[in-house]
Amino acid sequence: MDISDLGALLGESLPPAGAGGQGIWVVAEIHENALSAATLEALGAARGLADRLGATVGVALLGADVAGLAGTLIAHGADRVALAEDARLSPFDLETHLAVLSARFTQAPPEVLLLVASPDGDDLAARLASRLGTGCVSGCTGLDLDEATRTVIARRPAYGGLYEEEWLIPQVQPGAPGSAYEWAEAQGAAEEALRSQVFTLRPGAFTALPADPGRSGEIEALAVSLEDVRRRVRDLGPAEYAGPVDHHGERAEIPLHRAQRVVAVGRDLRDQGGEGLALARQLAEALGAVLAGDHTAYELGWVADRYVVGITGPAIAPELYIACGIRGDAHHLAGMSDSRFVVAIHPDPQAPIFKTADLGVVGEPVAVLRALLGQA
Repeated sequence: MDISDLGALLGESLPPAGAGGQGIWVVAEIHENALSAATLEALGAARGLADRLGATVGVALLGADVAGLAGTLIAHGADRVALAEDARLSPFDLETHLAVLSARFTQAPPEVLLLVASPDGDDLAARLASRLGTGCVSGCTGLDLDEATRTVIARRPAYGGLYEEEWLIPQVQPGAPGSAYEWAEAQGAAEEALRSQVFTLRPGAFTALPADPGRSGEIEALAVSLEDVRRRVRDLGPAEYAGPVDHHGERAEIPLHRAQRVVAVGRDLRDQGGEGLALARQLAEALGAVLAGDHTAYELGWVADRYVVGITGPAIAPELYIACGIRGDAHHLAGMSDSRFVVAIHPDPQAPIFKTADLGVVGEPVAVLRALLGQA
């Protein structure tokens, strides 16, 4: 008995094992010649899907002098690494990356393609999905699988994180006028293109697998042909720029969405002549953390809009999140819900923030901050 016989018994047509494209693929994200943590998390998610589908896992690794990272990817679950090394691929450029990846994936479309939900990853994913004639679901916080149809079911937060939506990329029926099928058919690869499912994964929402130094895998050299690529961003040389600054004109070394530690402030800090905010800033500096805040902190002029934590702010998933004087409305809780460890400091023991905190301190935030900094 094979899978077609099983399908007949169940009264449905099941796809054969290995059907649906060329495995599960991840596009690696590189920062300063190192793999981002979110890339290894996406690789862990890919490995989980592949093991359930009986598929292989590949990683597309693009950049300059990045061959040394292939071993790390294999150790963390990749079966194959498609490597493209070229100085024109670093730093990230949408047009050059799109050209290399489109050439590879239109020839052998992946069954599932995963990217990091970052500004670069979301831009690239949408365009790759278009080239593959399929759909894209961005900002996913969970992935499940309908094994009978080999369909990935993605989860995303909705309504301020109070609910979750489930999304999937349906198969388009052949012959539908104006459909993705029509486009794919014109490319001569309709069946393969329709099987691709593209997702971007929110950093911190998935778990990287432990490294296994004994794993082996293949390394594939990707062809790089960029002569006809028109880059929309040109390097005009160095500029006099010291980096991003916060609301007070001080340099902010780490963007909020990449911060591993965050100290956030809110209206209930009950700032006394600026002392509370100064103490929070000192704590952030001592911990190597980014100073952020909720919407009330923005309204008070304490933080810039790009440092507002909430459902409309940057996706964050720090290892440590310290909330000082933040009551915790649904908007804010949705923005910090992926934090690994949450410390809440608030004078009201009934504040909603305590329901999601791993450690809660009931007290006046200024007094607690003084104690933490040894100034009590």
